[in-house]
Formats: sequence, C-alpha cells, structure tokens
Amino acid sequence: MMRAQYQAPIAVRYEEWTPRQRQVLDLLVRGMTNSQIAANLGLTLDGAKWHVSQIISRLGVDSRDEAADY
Repeated sequence: MMRAQYQAPIAVRYEEWTPRQRQVLDLLVRGMTNSQIAANLGLTLDGAKWHVSQIISRLGVDSRDEAADY
C-alpha cells in the first residue's frame, strides 16, 4: 500500500501578488476578521471573503490562520 505524499504549498513570492492581495494578506497577518478587512479597505463583506478565499487557495493552505502563518 502506498502512502499519500505530502505536497508543500506552491511557493508564491510576495512581489508577484497584486497590491490588493498584499493588502488583504497584511490584514490577515494582523488577525483581522473579514468584516474588519472589508471596513479597512472599503470593500463589501463578500468582496473581503472572496479575496481571503483566493489567498488561501493560491497559497495551497486550508485556513486563514495557515495563510497568515505562511
């Protein structure tokens, strides 16, 4: 029986991110909620959720906490 191999998240250089993605990631690192991110950046709550979801997906992690730790 073969064991599933761990796949490390795809390395993403910070410079390759859009300015908005960097802003959202910076606020995630500071522990802000989606509502706080939306208020800080003038986004709707759905917009903030979408950006957070895209960051999580791009980093290949499972949660916002893992994204912040990345």
